[in-house]
Amino acid sequence: MLNIRKKIKHSFAARFSSSLLLLVGLIFSITFLVSFLLSNSIAKSQMEVNANLTLQLLNKEIENVLEQVEGTPENLKNIVLSSRIKSDDIYKLTTIAVKNNPSIYGSAIAFEPNYFPEQGYYFSPYSWRVQDTIYTKQLGSNNYPYFDMDWYSVSQKTHAGYWSNSYYDKGGGNAQMITYSSPIIDSLKRFAGVFTADLSLIWLNELLKNKNHKKQTYIVIIGRDNTVLATQKNEEDLNPSLFSVNANFHKDSVVYFQHEKEYAYYTYIPQTGWTIFFLVPTKVMYGELFLLRFALFFIGVLGLMLTFIFSVQVIKRFLKPLKHFSLSAKQIAHGQLDIALPKIKSEDEIAELSQSFSFMQSELLQYIENLKTTTAEKERVDSEIRVARELQLGMLPKKYPNEVDLYAVLHPAKLVGGDLYDFFVHEQKLYFILGDVAGKGIPAAILMAVTMIMFRSISSHTSSIDSIVKMMNKTLTENNEHNIFVTLFAGILDLKTGNLQYCNAGHDPSIIINNDAQYLQVMPNLPIGAMPDYDYRSQTLSLNYGETLFLYTDGVTEAENKAYELYGTSRLLDCIRNHKKKTAQSLVETVLKDVKLYIQDNEPSDDLTILAIRRKAKEEAVSKQIVFENKFSEIATLQQFVESFCHENDIHPKLTMQLNLSLEEVVSNIIRYAYPETEAGKILLTAARNNNELVFTVTDYGICFDPTQQSPPDLLSPVEERPIGGLGIFLVQQIMDEVNYERIENSNYLTLKKIVT
Repeated sequence: MLNIRKKIKHSFAARFSSSLLLLVGLIFSITFLVSFLLSNSIAKSQMEVNANLTLQLLNKEIENVLEQVEGTPENLKNIVLSSRIKSDDIYKLTTIAVKNNPSIYGSAIAFEPNYFPEQGYYFSPYSWRVQDTIYTKQLGSNNYPYFDMDWYSVSQKTHAGYWSNSYYDKGGGNAQMITYSSPIIDSLKRFAGVFTADLSLIWLNELLKNKNHKKQTYIVIIGRDNTVLATQKNEEDLNPSLFSVNANFHKDSVVYFQHEKEYAYYTYIPQTGWTIFFLVPTKVMYGELFLLRFALFFIGVLGLMLTFIFSVQVIKRFLKPLKHFSLSAKQIAHGQLDIALPKIKSEDEIAELSQSFSFMQSELLQYIENLKTTTAEKERVDSEIRVARELQLGMLPKKYPNEVDLYAVLHPAKLVGGDLYDFFVHEQKLYFILGDVAGKGIPAAILMAVTMIMFRSISSHTSSIDSIVKMMNKTLTENNEHNIFVTLFAGILDLKTGNLQYCNAGHDPSIIINNDAQYLQVMPNLPIGAMPDYDYRSQTLSLNYGETLFLYTDGVTEAENKAYELYGTSRLLDCIRNHKKKTAQSLVETVLKDVKLYIQDNEPSDDLTILAIRRKAKEEAVSKQIVFENKFSEIATLQQFVESFCHENDIHPKLTMQLNLSLEEVVSNIIRYAYPETEAGKILLTAARNNNELVFTVTDYGICFDPTQQSPPDLLSPVEERPIGGLGIFLVQQIMDEVNYERIENSNYLTLKKIVT
């Protein structure tokens, strides 16, 4: 036995046979597993097709009936509101509704209390069908308070059609049914009542009886309140898991009840909230596959045995020369590429294999030598490119100015790229540029560096943006042997006045962000480097406090997802509009995140650069304004305005009362003294909150008067000895933390500030 094991261990034929047997066994196992899974999948797919077809047909039949039932009250209810119809005629309408639609079991028109005074508090004519006879009666009474029933109350609240849950209509149709209610709305949009159509559930069970399908499968219909409406199986034998599925319904789905060993296919009827289930026991779905699997397993085992016998007898005989050759092959596999191969004297396939292996050995040696040389060269180039990237990114400005809210990013598509941006502040002016070199890689990076150097150098000698761009264009054109051009947007922002000079040289138009976001109107100019004497034209605009200028390169709008669809200007505008109140950094990071989400794992096709410039507001405040006449009757309007502002800013009621008192005193003085008695005037009140500071500015256009110059009253003197006036402004100064007066041109400005703790 030991000798046999040694022979197997050291025999190529035995080892090859074992390997071949293992391979065939693996193939057989995979084949059996695939056939097992595939047959299960086919059986499941066929059953799913059958189930879905059955459910679709059944769903369609039910929906047709429901639509017919819904149509009757919807078509007839307008007659109810006719001025010529009398209360006794309502019975005829319900009779017509039942008579003309065989699917309708009963119909009622239920009115609001005392709608027809002669009929009393309840008035709800009802007609129902018993075989071929239609009966009619008055339905509403103290024993049948239909106002509280959901088929009435839900339509009353929603003014919309409604299908009720299944219920037994005791005192009405005396049958298990569901009811469709259509609200009756008069010409004044008032709710007058409902026009109903009842649907008996007997037809639903009859419908299921006529549905023949595979043995042991069955259909169940469950209402939205988890009651069983119809079934082809005894209700007590139903799978309880059906009701949990119905509570967490997902349309067109299938679930497997593991413990009950059943598949449940189901669909949904939106009008009524019903769920239709088609249930298949597992043994029904997979039972017929047992014989197929047994035959496949038997054939596989037999084939495995024959393969083993063949491999031991035939391979051992014909593959003896491989024993020595395999030893050499193993040494080569371990890296000994220069080892001498054994001599093969035969002229069969083994000899061809030896020759091929010898050729591969020599080629592999040559390939490794070439690979070493190529790898060394590639590492040198990669190292140089990494240094170039560091130099390129190092040229970008790192420090952001405090005078303006500014943020920028540059993401090259490759290690180095051709996008650029730069900015600096000089003499209270922000000089900035954003551009895109036509090209990528090292040439574009070099031109990017040259462009930035030119911008810095030229900008230090002139404050005219069109002159800067013209000089950059002239310099670049003179030394542009390869005809590479640069699109750019350059500008100078006066940080004091907000005046912005800008020049667009063939670049994507920038976006101005205020109450909205829209593209700037730009004059068409050529990119720099294209024509030496081109006359570049600049434009101006006023960048107000809180407004943002958003600059970008086409790497943003031309970013592609896996379907080769562009990010686009519309998506960019929508993104900015949804986040227009953010800071420059937050806005840039939000756009970058949205672009990344759009392209997902797709590689960027171009460099991406963004520069956002937001002019800081004097006061980042929440403000409201009101204008009123200089009349004492307007004091009530003033009080309402102050209370509304304080409520919106969560101001304590006690402080609200103090603020109201102060502002009422200030406005009363203006009404008394600012304008002559016969002259009408306006008073403007601006209320703002900046963090924990409340700022109220009262503006009038009357005579010059500074109330803060009034001498403080002598509170220790008797009242009769004190001079008139001065007490009001003293009270205001005690309540407020700061009171300031300014006279600008023909207007008085009184500013009151209060710190909120």
